[in-house]
Amino acid sequence: MKKSSIFITALLLVLGTMSSSYANVYATNIEVSAEVITTGATNTSVDISFVLNEDADSGVDVEIYSGASLVRTITLATATKGTNSVTWDGTDAGGATLPDGDYTFEVTASDDGNATWTKISDDLKTVMYSPKGVSVNRNLDSPLFGTVYISNGYPGTSGNTGAFYNGDGVFLFSSAQDSLGFSDGGVDWSSSSNAPGKTSIGSDDRIYVTHYGTDELYVFDGMVDPASGFRLLDADNKVENQWVQGNFITGSGADRAIYTADGHYATGQGILKYTIGLEDTLLAGNYGELTVLRPNNGYYQRDVEVDSQGNIYFCQMRADPNQAYPLLKYPAYGDTAMALADTLWTVPMTYTGAQGIALDESSNRVAWGSYYSGTVYIHDMTTGALLNTIATGQSRTQDLAFDAAGNLYTIDNGSEYWHIWSAPDGANSFTTPGLATITIETPPLTGDVLINEFDTNTSSFEYIELYNTTDLAIDLATEGYVLAFVNGYDDEVYQAMDLTGSIPANGFFVIAESGVTDIGGYTPDQNGTWTSFQNGTDGVALVKGAAAADFPGNATYSIEYGAISGAVQEDAIIYDDVDADTGLETEFGLPGILIISGSAGSSARITDGQGGPNYANADWEIAAIRTPGVSNVLPPQIVSSFSISDTEIEVLYSDAPAAIDVANYFIVGTAGVTFASATIDAGNTSLVHLVATAAITADAVADTLMDDNTMSSFVLNAGITPIAFTNALNPGGTIAQDVPTTIAGLVTANDGYNNVWVNDGNGAYMGVLLFDYDFDGLVAVGDEVMFVGTLDVYNNLSELKNIELLGIQSSDNPTFPAMISGSEIDSSLAADTNPAEQWEGQLVQIDSATVLAYDAGTYTYELSDDAGVTKFLVGDNVDYHLGVVSLNVGTAYDIVGVVDYTSGNYRVNPRNMDDVVDLSILPSIISVMSLSDTEIDVVYSLEVGAVDVADYSITGTPVTFTSATIDAENAMLVHLVASAAITADVITDTLMDAANADTVLLYAGVSPIAFTNTLNPGGVFELGIPATFSGLVIADDEYNNVWVNDNTGAYNGVLLYDYDIGDTLDVGDQVVFSGDRDVYNNLSELKHIKLIEHTSSDNPTIPSLITGATIDSSLAADTNPAEQWEGQLVKIDSALVLAYDGTGYRYELSADGGVTSFLVGDDVDYHFGNISMNVGSMYNLVGVVSYYYGHYIISPRNMDDLMVLDIAGPELAGIVAVSETEVQVRFSEAITSADAMVLTNFSVSDGIGNPTAVTMINDFTYLLTVAAMAPNMDYTLTVNGIHDMLGNAIATDAMIGFMRDVPGSLFIDRIMNDFTVDVGHWAHPTYSGSTSGLLATSTFAPSDSLAFVGTHSGEMVLLDNPAIEGGWFVRLWNINRVDRIDADSKMFFYLRGGNADIQARIVVKDDDGYEAGPWQDVTHAEDDWQVISVDLANDVMTGWINGNSTINAAGGSVAIDGIQIKCSEDVSTTLFINSVTERYNIDPVEVTFNVDMSVQTLLEKFAPASDFVDVAGNFNNWGGNAIVLTDTGADSIYTTTLAGVYPGQTLEYKFRINGSWSDDTAEFPFGGSARLYVVPDTNSVVFHWYNDVDTYVSVDGLLIPQEYALYNNYPNPFNPITNIKYDIPENTYVRLSIYNTLGQHVVDLVNEDQAPGFYHLQWNGLSKHGTPVSSGMFIYRLTTPEFSKSGKMTYLK
Repeated sequence: MKKSSIFITALLLVLGTMSSSYANVYATNIEVSAEVITTGATNTSVDISFVLNEDADSGVDVEIYSGASLVRTITLATATKGTNSVTWDGTDAGGATLPDGDYTFEVTASDDGNATWTKISDDLKTVMYSPKGVSVNRNLDSPLFGTVYISNGYPGTSGNTGAFYNGDGVFLFSSAQDSLGFSDGGVDWSSSSNAPGKTSIGSDDRIYVTHYGTDELYVFDGMVDPASGFRLLDADNKVENQWVQGNFITGSGADRAIYTADGHYATGQGILKYTIGLEDTLLAGNYGELTVLRPNNGYYQRDVEVDSQGNIYFCQMRADPNQAYPLLKYPAYGDTAMALADTLWTVPMTYTGAQGIALDESSNRVAWGSYYSGTVYIHDMTTGALLNTIATGQSRTQDLAFDAAGNLYTIDNGSEYWHIWSAPDGANSFTTPGLATITIETPPLTGDVLINEFDTNTSSFEYIELYNTTDLAIDLATEGYVLAFVNGYDDEVYQAMDLTGSIPANGFFVIAESGVTDIGGYTPDQNGTWTSFQNGTDGVALVKGAAAADFPGNATYSIEYGAISGAVQEDAIIYDDVDADTGLETEFGLPGILIISGSAGSSARITDGQGGPNYANADWEIAAIRTPGVSNVLPPQIVSSFSISDTEIEVLYSDAPAAIDVANYFIVGTAGVTFASATIDAGNTSLVHLVATAAITADAVADTLMDDNTMSSFVLNAGITPIAFTNALNPGGTIAQDVPTTIAGLVTANDGYNNVWVNDGNGAYMGVLLFDYDFDGLVAVGDEVMFVGTLDVYNNLSELKNIELLGIQSSDNPTFPAMISGSEIDSSLAADTNPAEQWEGQLVQIDSATVLAYDAGTYTYELSDDAGVTKFLVGDNVDYHLGVVSLNVGTAYDIVGVVDYTSGNYRVNPRNMDDVVDLSILPSIISVMSLSDTEIDVVYSLEVGAVDVADYSITGTPVTFTSATIDAENAMLVHLVASAAITADVITDTLMDAANADTVLLYAGVSPIAFTNTLNPGGVFELGIPATFSGLVIADDEYNNVWVNDNTGAYNGVLLYDYDIGDTLDVGDQVVFSGDRDVYNNLSELKHIKLIEHTSSDNPTIPSLITGATIDSSLAADTNPAEQWEGQLVKIDSALVLAYDGTGYRYELSADGGVTSFLVGDDVDYHFGNISMNVGSMYNLVGVVSYYYGHYIISPRNMDDLMVLDIAGPELAGIVAVSETEVQVRFSEAITSADAMVLTNFSVSDGIGNPTAVTMINDFTYLLTVAAMAPNMDYTLTVNGIHDMLGNAIATDAMIGFMRDVPGSLFIDRIMNDFTVDVGHWAHPTYSGSTSGLLATSTFAPSDSLAFVGTHSGEMVLLDNPAIEGGWFVRLWNINRVDRIDADSKMFFYLRGGNADIQARIVVKDDDGYEAGPWQDVTHAEDDWQVISVDLANDVMTGWINGNSTINAAGGSVAIDGIQIKCSEDVSTTLFINSVTERYNIDPVEVTFNVDMSVQTLLEKFAPASDFVDVAGNFNNWGGNAIVLTDTGADSIYTTTLAGVYPGQTLEYKFRINGSWSDDTAEFPFGGSARLYVVPDTNSVVFHWYNDVDTYVSVDGLLIPQEYALYNNYPNPFNPITNIKYDIPENTYVRLSIYNTLGQHVVDLVNEDQAPGFYHLQWNGLSKHGTPVSSGMFIYRLTTPEFSKSGKMTYLK
């Protein structure tokens, strides 16, 4: 079926305050009641119905077409919003029935329109509880065209009046706002957090819906049928925290892609593109392509759309101004993500709340709406300029969409409506294609059997083929079928034959001459009795219901058979070129034109039975291949052909030709064209490329391309045709209409609707208008293009239609108009004699033309450039949709525009107001700027023709000028040079231009920055007057703020606030610039910055040294001396941080001991790097002084501007027992040696006491000689009286624990490497790429000189590389990680050596990556062995490279990666490694529980004779599997043994009486903590008093302790929990505290008044900050006013 086109045009005009609503009217839902009109005495009819979105007050025309010819117009004088219809009965305007065939139609509707954006929707029809998204189907080829989709977030109730739509899903509406249905798509949108969000529509009508809660993307068909839905984008296609907000689908087929806006506020990526192509799935891990990086570090990317050129538009949402761009435009995505610098334009950040956007390319508009104000903003798509603002009255604009006619749809999520707004287009038109075809059919006279094919020209092989059109076999003899052959000369029958036999259903019957038995492989079904069918100009009739005898020879044939009752002529043909007497057509009842020639091959209906008995010549084809007895097939025919260059022609066939031969192609029309090659296109087998042997010279004569192989042809204009041949008066001739023609030229104008103008030169007959519905969106002014089109003449205007773009050769070319005079388009001349015809479609310029009059009725101005002798017209472009032009009567102009013909006149149509220069306007000064102390630039509004230095003067500052010159490249710019240097002051200067009677204010010369400061003693500039400055960039936040100082000292700094200047400057740049003073929130600043000169770069920035009192934050702003430092880079030393205000993002500091304080900002407002300082720390700081929210504040530029001062004392950083009598202690920083040499400053616990000697190893490491220490015993070193080099003291009673490890005494389960022959599994120290700071000549070899008895060691000679400072690092790699250990075991090795600050650790590789054990100190003594270990089950691990600080080993073991050793000093050393071993426990052990019940017996809580005691814990399902203890010794101690537990396992348990959890009997009632016990390596016994009550003392029946007590904690060592018990005999204040060995307070477990009693609590290894403590020794101390006692405990990891 052929596709129809239905055009509905709506014209809008504002009619003041009339009550009627006006809109951009357009039609949707176009339907026909039937697709066939049957002719007869009374024709059947068809109703054509359509829906209008608004009233068409000026009527509707429905136009019917046969091909391109208009055959009928049906008019409705008025039509209303909703459904309308017209009826057509197949007749023309005169009532005559039109010929059979297919007909298309178009509908033109008209309305008056609006001059402003006007709401046209009916509030009673658009109430919805929580609308989220809106889309409108704009696909003209879709039956869903105009359908409105509104996604609703979740159900609820509304107070609005009207039809209330409620539900969570998608609602469908017609363009008239009538409901078409609702669907949830089969998706659970059950709440506001699981709502359907924004939507978009693809070229295949499918709708794409974002899931508001899961940030996924669903796809449905156009009816949102749940069965069609699927999830396209889900968690497998998103990175962490990605929010899928707006989505936009582009392209079709393999080019289909979807763009999404990542709306996450903190980590949003920006705009992503997912290429979908022909698939409906995205593979897991396809995270899309990042096309646009999140601008200005983000905020919410809410919506995105992409235009037909691939340009990307999106919006950012933020409540506060200057934080997000409401609308940005980027060019098409290439292969690299685009940044903010790549934008084509942005809307200023002063707007807020951008939530949704919409594009209307037909009007070049882009709209966005504010979620906070409801306001909608309309911008120019090309420039970003703000065109209109719509005060919608909405509370929250959530989303927007344009329909195909330019109406804007908005979602009001707050007021619970959706609205439609008509554009201010005035009179407008729109076209909507229909999707149906109406066929007129005349019933055949009969036609069960037809003559289908014949050859009456091939001697001895003549035949006639009949075709049965029915589904039943027909007996030809029974039905009385006769062939009657008629002489064309005298219309007499010369022979007739009765047909015999049967013709099958839908089959064939072939009659041949006498004696013919084979016709091309087919045996005839019947033979005639004569040898030839043909006798001159002949014909044949097929008659049913007769006999051959009814047609005697020489009788005249007639279609009327009065003598033959019931006979009917079923078919007839004339089979020669000419009918000599022209009578046969009448006899057969056929028109004279229907003459079939069988002179070449056979004549055949294509397809079988085509046309029936009322056939036309077009129903028959001359076939080179004869097909008797089988279906007729037409070879592929040429359906289109056009030139793509002057030597190339493309030929498109109806189907792929079987084979081609270049010899079969030739051209008729242009002489001498031959073809060198003919090839079938690789991608489209129906396309053939022809290449001519020479360039084809184009002319006005149409060419016919012939293909002898398929016996088809096509008419075209070959070669590249000059535009001149499209002009009716062209002296060289004019091409015929409707013939495809290839043209190349430059686009000179494009109205963005349907009209494009192209010129191929700059003279007469070189311009033409292209009218096409799509071409305007493909090209831009300045494009050099090649295209194919056909000539048409519309209202006497030549134009090209049916445009197909072949290519854009280049873009952005200048368009130069042809200079003509007004007389050349004289409006008084008749069209056919007017010389303006030669300029039709051309871009022209007419200078110095005066406006004589304006005709509002035709929207034209009358002008003359020769004082009224001749006149010409200028249009205001309404008809061709160019920019509206406004001229003043009596004013002279230079005019540029395209020449067109309308309403009987030629006229010039300017493209926009830039094409119009008002000659009455004198140039005015629009800006002025001092370039130096002798130069001033003056910028005018228009080009200046000439200047005279005498016309320029300055008042305010005595200045004379020696020269005034117009800039060579910009005629609107004048350079002035003063005779002497201008002395800058605070007096306002006025520059005067006497010639143009204009003045402008400025501050002449180069001014000091001090003049910008409000309190400057020398005066201050007025606001808004430009001045020039020179200074050094001292800070740049890379957003909108730059700070410049022109000296150190007061009043020499200022803030430059500008959107662009920060992108061009860097700190250290010396610059000259202009700007004008402004005051914002009491802060002086310069705005409207123009960079004049970039003098130098990388200059040092020297701050001014001030005191904190100078910017005292307690002083009022107008009296604060800080004003003098505003904008200045300053430095304040020795400032202590007093406090931090998290809400104001600022710190309070003092540099004078708190007498005065000042503020330091963390730079959030000015976008510097975030600043972090510690309360209580002291700093030297540098920063810029600014004023913010009532206070002066210093903003450091980055952390380099802060230098923390050391005011903390040294700490104990490490300790090693070197030998039985030596301890090596390391401090966190260098200390004074005098303090270190005081023996009483050190004390070792457990009776060791003070050292007998102290030896300095380096500034922070000392060796203490002490009394002999026991091996493998815990000791504590207490230190006092030590100071660092700045005099800061160590904490009082600083402590650190240690143990004297005796090498070889540790239990070893497995020695992994003993270095017996070589270094075994260990690589050379310099093998690993991680090793650094060492010379390659370092060595590693086995050694027996220093090793344990029976073992061998590895000797490493590590040579420091003097070229690398900062020490060295060694990774001793376990080659290929061949050694493995259990994932819960311990590994250690012995390390000997030192003479440097060395640390070592062990690294393993688990399933996730590399995990490192804790660094451990190595003694400086070269003769000491040190144990370096890692406990994989308990130590705090650190991720190395890609590790995650956690041991994860599914197989139960990990690989040894290596040993790491580091030194902070640049020294060489020798180290020995011995006995790399593993310790693990594989055998279970037993734990025996003993509990004493004697006290419970005395308390009468336990009766031995009748009660029992059991244990319930994590090893027996907390009593589910009962374990009862027995008193085997009859001593009240009940016992049981738990077998099969493993060392390191933590047992949790409680004892119970009678298996009950009653709070009256069970241990530690009311939710008290369970007991904990870590199983040791061997069998063990655990003893407890039941409920930890071990004494019975009764005071008035209450059990209380007799004295204070603090017991040893258990277990000890512990991990992760230990138990602490203590007794309190009286009411008192109690504090139980934990300290580390440095004496630092870790946590208070108790700090309160307590009653007498027995207390038991646990510590879980957490500090007062809630963080785990490090491994080591800790002190627990019980303190009351009457009692104090401490204990030691060890926390292992």
